[in-house]
Amino acid sequence: MFNTKLEELSLTNMSSWFREELPSHLAKTFYSNYSVDYPNTSTLDSVFNGIGIIMYYDPRYKRLIITKKDYVPVDYATTYYDFATNQWKYSLNMDRAVWFSNTTSFENKSWTISYSFVTNNWTSWHSYRPSAAFSDDTHFYTFAVTSAEVGVLNRTIWKHMPFNNYQKYYNVKYDFVVEWMNNDISTDTLSTVHYQGYSLSRDSVNNRWAPVDATFDRGIFYNYDQSTGLVNLQLLDQHVNPYGNVGFSNLNKQVIKTDDNYKITGLYDITTSNPPLTNAWGFMKLYAGYIDQVPFTGNYNYNASAYDLANIKNKFVLCRLFYKPTQDYKKVINLLQTNEMRSIR
Repeated sequence: MFNTKLEELSLTNMSSWFREELPSHLAKTFYSNYSVDYPNTSTLDSVFNGIGIIMYYDPRYKRLIITKKDYVPVDYATTYYDFATNQWKYSLNMDRAVWFSNTTSFENKSWTISYSFVTNNWTSWHSYRPSAAFSDDTHFYTFAVTSAEVGVLNRTIWKHMPFNNYQKYYNVKYDFVVEWMNNDISTDTLSTVHYQGYSLSRDSVNNRWAPVDATFDRGIFYNYDQSTGLVNLQLLDQHVNPYGNVGFSNLNKQVIKTDDNYKITGLYDITTSNPPLTNAWGFMKLYAGYIDQVPFTGNYNYNASAYDLANIKNKFVLCRLFYKPTQDYKKVINLLQTNEMRSIR
């Protein structure tokens, strides 16, 4: 950034992450396996099937957006590089060529992150990870390949940020994800999770935003060795059903709404072993869009008796909420908070 002097943006709380994630994982593993640098070819495949860094600007919200395209073979023994044809091939499928979008052959290490010149902070990761991008005076556009079949290019140019297109990229709805951490020098037991916000639908007839009853539909609450697992969140209006939160389920949790305030209760540890979350590709590839880690599904017992459950207790707890609207709703979150009981020990 230039503001009478050059400033390094990565120093804003992200220097260590960029130091680890900006170098290409493919280039590193390719050299380790073949003792040569990854070839820089100028074929059609390399344009849409290549690796590298893309930078583009969002003129509407004054953001710098960076996309890194990067992949690694799941197993170099079965997915190998054919230097004669400059193609990746898969030995378990008659040595046919494969593209990076093939999740059986490649682990997707790509990501997209944005920096706001309004708040001077890194603001979010994003679900879209395009192959190219450009901007005009009011919007930015991304170019993506949506086919895993070699020789077939399903190319999509997507205009970002028009009304009634929230959480939608290349005609696919993605999750809106919010995570925050509560930490303390003391040891606390998680009691309830609170947040304040609202959802809006665009009323094009009257040219206004109209409030709608919609909130997060999934969540996971965890520390390094305890977790609720991924739970379904069900909105409860106690004015309509005052006893709707009576009863207990490990899988389904009630979200109690009062005005624009929301509360989630009944959060307990249901892990049977560690780790509660993982970044192993076998689990990660099942999630659409960018994510850093997902629940290790084999390490949870959703059928555990409520009498056998332990409290989630530590010096910190992370709360991750997911929202995938079926309609084009705008989601606004103003305040996130947990209530915890301090340990007397």
